[in-house]
Amino acid sequence: MKFAKPIMVLVIVISVLSALAASYGAFVGGGPGSYQFESLRSGEITIYGEGLYKYESIALGPQARGQDVVTLFLWIPLLIISLYIALKNSLRGKLLLTGTIGYFLYTYTMYTFIQFNEMYLVYIALMASSLYAFILSFMSLEIPQLRAAFTEKIPVKTLAAFQILSAFGLAFRWFADLVPSLLTGTAPSELQ
Repeated sequence: MKFAKPIMVLVIVISVLSALAASYGAFVGGGPGSYQFESLRSGEITIYGEGLYKYESIALGPQARGQDVVTLFLWIPLLIISLYIALKNSLRGKLLLTGTIGYFLYTYTMYTFIQFNEMYLVYIALMASSLYAFILSFMSLEIPQLRAAFTEKIPVKTLAAFQILSAFGLAFRWFADLVPSLLTGTAPSELQ
């Protein structure tokens, strides 16, 4: 596998740092408990008030805590397993590793831009490590090996239709809240 050493080092860094951040987010308590806060745009909102996410809204705090649990018990083990398989030069392993690193890149990019708490510098380190690992993992894929793996049997039209329908579904869901708010000059009802 191309770039095996740097990918392995980055995956270890991602595993350790995400275990630290996710454990802290999932299991450390404290805080004043939920309370009301006057928002600049959408009136009164409920603040979660517990643990690492004590300053987040009641909608975001439990979601972030749940994501930490899933990261800890599903994604970190999957990252380690996919690295092991990818190091055997398996195409499936490389694809699985690239996709799994993509999860960490997405998650900690979002955390870097949404959460500001005690783990903020860890989130930045995770975002950077995940970005470099994703690029290297993607570059380790060999085009001829990819071409050979995909045959005429793959239902390309079905997969394309699914992706297009998913895109329309997401667009409809988001635009249903955004467009009326933009037209009336108000904040979306779900904005906290």
